[in-house]
Amino acid sequence: MPPPVRPVQEAIPFVPDQASGLDVLRGASPSAINVIIDRNGTVRRRPGIDTTTIGPEDGLADEIIGLHSTATGRNYALSVGSFPGKVEVHELFEGSSAAYGSFLGKTRPVITETEAMLVIASSLDPEKVLFDTNEVDALEGSPPSGSHVITNSSRLLLNDAITDKTRVFFSAPALGTSITGHETWNDPLTSGSFVAEGAIDPVVAITQNSNEVWVFGTQSLQTFQTDATLVYVSQATMEFGCATPFGIIKRDQEFAWLDDKRRFIRSDGRDAEPFSQPIQQTLEELERVDDCFGYRVVTGPIDAYVWSFPTDGRSLVYQVGGGWSTWMSYDDGLANWVPLVVTAHTFVLNSNDNLVGLADGRLGVLRNGVNTDLGARIPAYIETGFIDRGSDSRKNCIAVRVALRRGNTPAVISPAEVVDYAGPECQTPSGTPDDVSVAEEPFGTLTYRDDEGAWRTPFPLSLGKSGDRQIVITIRSLGIYQRRQWRITFHGTSDFVLAGVTEEYLVLNN
Repeated sequence: MPPPVRPVQEAIPFVPDQASGLDVLRGASPSAINVIIDRNGTVRRRPGIDTTTIGPEDGLADEIIGLHSTATGRNYALSVGSFPGKVEVHELFEGSSAAYGSFLGKTRPVITETEAMLVIASSLDPEKVLFDTNEVDALEGSPPSGSHVITNSSRLLLNDAITDKTRVFFSAPALGTSITGHETWNDPLTSGSFVAEGAIDPVVAITQNSNEVWVFGTQSLQTFQTDATLVYVSQATMEFGCATPFGIIKRDQEFAWLDDKRRFIRSDGRDAEPFSQPIQQTLEELERVDDCFGYRVVTGPIDAYVWSFPTDGRSLVYQVGGGWSTWMSYDDGLANWVPLVVTAHTFVLNSNDNLVGLADGRLGVLRNGVNTDLGARIPAYIETGFIDRGSDSRKNCIAVRVALRRGNTPAVISPAEVVDYAGPECQTPSGTPDDVSVAEEPFGTLTYRDDEGAWRTPFPLSLGKSGDRQIVITIRSLGIYQRRQWRITFHGTSDFVLAGVTEEYLVLNN
């Protein structure tokens, strides 16, 4: 007679490691909305948008489409104007702002700075904002109509978005507060251009790290360095194009972007690595990617790339060391998810703040531990894929133990204690209802489904009263399954810190 089989206790892998289309035979893939993971492996809500004293309390009148914080601590915002293509320039002060003028733009503005001015490219005439006079005017010297502008080796560089799309132009050098060289573009002795001849594709974006200029084409990437004779000389060419000209994100010496094959790539200019395999099906299903814009969020232990796709209304996020997730906002009036409200971002050096602009003109700061977006709730959930524990045998789920912050005594919740409540705030982005349970204290919920069946009535996960220490909630007798998918949802505005979830189960003799 064989010895009795003993119960096994293993972790349920609730980690923000979203995936799509990995294995249809195993059912759904992991999904994560509005969550992050810290260095200790605990799952939290993504950074919320806190109020800021930068700019007027009520924000600007129109959608913010550009932000820039200078090395000297001045902050600027660009907002949409009164008619299509008009861009308004504002400087942001403590509790107020000043409008300096406007210009016409064709594409999302790209901003760089010198000691004397801001330079803004938007596929029409490049614009300048002089620091000493606050004057907004066209950059002189007949520069090209570029979509991107950078500074490198004391020069300005612009691509040509209209006429000669394979060429990058550079100005004469200028130092200090002088702008004369930066408005010199047609002197063959001091200014000029070079062709990204590694491929015949048009240039769609330029950027730089240290002393290298990165030139992105629709099907290739080429890097250049300064040269005493030729000014700029090619260093390396790689066959990775760029599908998101405004979604190139710099992280220290490397860049990350979506290439022409809809793969997210990260590279230091010599080696390149695709890292979007888990979400490849999601990327291929996007309706439009060329309007994507991207930015890097660094706050506390979080270092994340954020790519927002306005046409599709979603923001895909890669947390360094933590995997993929999606960030969204929530509208209580509509009782549904809406696209992430952030429309522009800049990092403020003197305060280490992630300053963001919103579609309604308000300003805020992304901050850990803030559980709302300027007062709007941030519902969040995290799902596992289907888990079979390495076997197609039936498993008896004896108990699930959820370790949460703020509890101080174990609790046992039985199915009889659950009150069904259809909470519209727990609607998933695909429209699948996620019923929740009424509780007098702040709570989350745990639910599951077997073999792509219906989601079960959720169990409330009480967070305890304010000041309580860590708790472990135990839920017993959750039935028999072969493959099971789990979901934990955070509903309210209280802190929710998920330290870990374990399942105690028994493999049955079939």
